[in-house]
Amino acid sequence: MDRGPDTAWHFQCQECHKLSAGQLELIADEPGGAPIRIYRCRRCRTTRSCRLGWHTRCHVCLDERSIGPAVTDAGRAVLAGSSGYAEAQPTALTPPTGDQIRRAVEASSLRALADVLRSAERPGWEILATDVYGLPWGGTKTGASSHGTWARHKACGTLAKLDSDAADCPTCGPEPDAQTDPAKRDDPYLLYLVSDRKWQTFGVGDRRRIETHLRAGATLVQVLQAPIAQVLLAESALKSQYHKQISHRLRRSLIGSFGQATEVIRRKVLINLADVLPDGEDVTHWFR
Repeated sequence: MDRGPDTAWHFQCQECHKLSAGQLELIADEPGGAPIRIYRCRRCRTTRSCRLGWHTRCHVCLDERSIGPAVTDAGRAVLAGSSGYAEAQPTALTPPTGDQIRRAVEASSLRALADVLRSAERPGWEILATDVYGLPWGGTKTGASSHGTWARHKACGTLAKLDSDAADCPTCGPEPDAQTDPAKRDDPYLLYLVSDRKWQTFGVGDRRRIETHLRAGATLVQVLQAPIAQVLLAESALKSQYHKQISHRLRRSLIGSFGQATEVIRRKVLINLADVLPDGEDVTHWFR
């Protein structure tokens, strides 16, 4: 196979790359200096974010060359299940055509993309684009790696990546009731450390954030409670202390909840949250 540029988190041949090369139109190029490009599909009008130097394609649209095992298996699964797919289901005597399979996968991809965008919604922000691992080939999200979900702050027009633990606009600062709001600096908050088989990540959040990690398969290492201001300073100290060990490459092996975490470190590195938050209350037992 004459391999072309890797596209949408997967490799593809040169002919497939040429076929999809004109599929997208660039609608935002490094907005605000951010190292990101946002594209829109000329056919279905969905958008996708992509880091500089990478190739990508539409989350949804397939073509006549999309006939590999991944697409075929996904399409058959959609057609066989209670997917809500509008077309009449093929029977055992009339197996689905390639066109039916592709349209079934496209319908599944649309639903998967809508779910990701819906989960990213937050007041005051207009979602512009995201990047979902697994689309369009499998019709579902199959990995945590991503170029991020990008949105425009309605109040000032700033475009920024929406991180799971941060809701503040980099231009306007914290919104009322945000975790960094000075008015709430004495409210208790949590600094946590969780791990999987190879990696660990620390962060700040509430009980729901930690439980999300645990449901995804992470192992709880340590949780400390302290006022928000102290927790945020402690997190900043950890980032500074371990900046050389923090992985700056997206890891496909990460468990889903680690997502786009920027504080992912090899598990063999010893981290003790009490070193940066000595007055914090150890509440690890809350989650066991």
